[in-house]
Amino acid sequence: MFSYFHSFIKYRRLIWEMALRDLQVRTKGSLLGLLWIALIPLIQTAVYVFIILFIFKSKLPGFDTSIDYIAYVLCGQVAWSFISKTMNDAPMLIRSRMELVKQVIYPVETLPANSIILGAISVIITFVIAIGVGLYAGNISLTIFLMPLPIILLTLFALGSSWLLMIIGVIFKDISEVITLFFGLLVYLSPVLLFEGLVSETLWTLILLNPFSHIIIVFRDVIFGEFHMMSWFVFSIMSVVSSIVGYYLLSRFRLIINEHI
Repeated sequence: MFSYFHSFIKYRRLIWEMALRDLQVRTKGSLLGLLWIALIPLIQTAVYVFIILFIFKSKLPGFDTSIDYIAYVLCGQVAWSFISKTMNDAPMLIRSRMELVKQVIYPVETLPANSIILGAISVIITFVIAIGVGLYAGNISLTIFLMPLPIILLTLFALGSSWLLMIIGVIFKDISEVITLFFGLLVYLSPVLLFEGLVSETLWTLILLNPFSHIIIVFRDVIFGEFHMMSWFVFSIMSVVSSIVGYYLLSRFRLIINEHI
């Protein structure tokens, strides 16, 4: 497994060039270009906040002002947008690069790095805005300097999950559409928008059964200075298990991949 992680260092120039190429392809002919990467999650956040505050007119127990809630949602979007972006891209990582993967020398294990880099661009922009709103609201904690910890865990989780999904995507073409639909619906059963005081105890229990909820909770812990032991435990286990399982399956099915492309 160490050799796989070493590949990201050994082929760092190739990874960077591929990420730049993908970015150019996605923004080619677009009037706003890179701005779309930031605008999409921000527009989604604005719609969510508008629905909660002005359509449902929900009271926000535990929040002094609406600005506090907006900071809460933005911080949830930081982790969620990265997860959904990498998971949505993963099934097509091999199929979209068949001409490269067919070359024996190409390091297949580095394919998720492109999606992770592009996803990080949107996350960084959203994170900066979230911190700005949080500082304005006065609820950012000094524990934010511990942010590298959940970032490392999230990277491991994204990497392992991407390895798994890109193998499945080689065999089942429709898995990409299923993943997109899945995350589009799952956001409403996550703590991106909701919090314990806003929903019933039964619904909050269902939200906690969503494993991705714990990733969001951990990121908010670091930003707002809280600590949920169970979420840290679940997130850590998810990251370690996904990276090990993803590595095992990729190393086991590398030869089989070439038979399906």
